[in-house]
Amino acid sequence: MAEPFEHVVHVRWRDTDALGHVNHAVFLTYLEEGRDAFYVHALGSDPYYVVARLEVDLRAEVRHPDRQVRVRIQAERLGTTSLTTRETVLTPSGEIAADARVVTVRWDPGNRKPVPFSEAERSRLAAMAGLPNGRADPRKQTPPFVRNNKDLSSEAAGNGRAGGGSGAAVGLTRPGRRGPGASVINTLLTTMC
Repeated sequence: MAEPFEHVVHVRWRDTDALGHVNHAVFLTYLEEGRDAFYVHALGSDPYYVVARLEVDLRAEVRHPDRQVRVRIQAERLGTTSLTTRETVLTPSGEIAADARVVTVRWDPGNRKPVPFSEAERSRLAAMAGLPNGRADPRKQTPPFVRNNKDLSSEAAGNGRAGGGSGAAVGLTRPGRRGPGASVINTLLTTMC
């Protein structure tokens, strides 16, 4: 794997909740800010993309006095229209505050549908991921919803969360699931890769 990309995000006073730490929902904003900076760095522009899948484990508090966090982005898999990244939020001391795996899909806003990465974009993203053809060896990838080396996929499939603990799997929906936006997400998931 290639060196991960890192981006500094400032902790804003409004990010904290009544408990005095950064609210769990704000971590998604930190990840998005890092991911946007990653795409600009990797592709030289701010491309249109949608998040099709997101899993996040929250591991440590971030407080306003921390002032900033580092968001580390490592490309894991490059599909035809999708990019899977491992995304980490690090405290100033280097402690992992959040660990996520995100699937983004290149998006055509005019036609409202996925669009393939160009050959130039694929080359740059594959180089950043350290993948000659853009695809990792599936035997070397960790399965989704893993905590403490235990595959929690079956638990997550039932209720959309990886049971209890300090983290939770946050996602949109899986093919065949019902709910707000399910048809758009199901279309995305079935047209990716």
